Amino acid sequence: GRVARLRALQVTEGGFKAGAEEFWGGWRHEVIDCEARTIAHAGFSSIRAGGREGPVTGDQRPAAPIAPGGADAAVARVVCDGWTPFAKVPVAGSLAEAVTLGRPLIETGAEP
Repeated sequence: GRVARLRALQVTEGGFKAGAEEFWGGWRHEVIDCEARTIAHAGFSSIRAGGREGPVTGDQRPAAPIAPGGADAAVARVVCDGWTPFAKVPVAGSLAEAVTLGRPLIETGAEP
């Protein structure tokens, strides 16, 4: 089948801290089989405020069916089907810009 290896940005709400450090979010590393509609989570790397990325942690898990309605389903629809959930939101040119664009969507409760 058609398989995509990707990383998806998860943005945290403003001011999110773990310990004493503020974080912008992190990258979810994923392997999606578009035909089988499965996803294998392949690790996570944090992004501290300012853009410093941490190492990828976690081992790749076995592929599992993508549950409808969640973040995994939204990522699969974008990657596999060309879906554009926030068509009016400009495409970010940088990680910092993606955080700036994403945080207001969190605050409004917007879901893809």
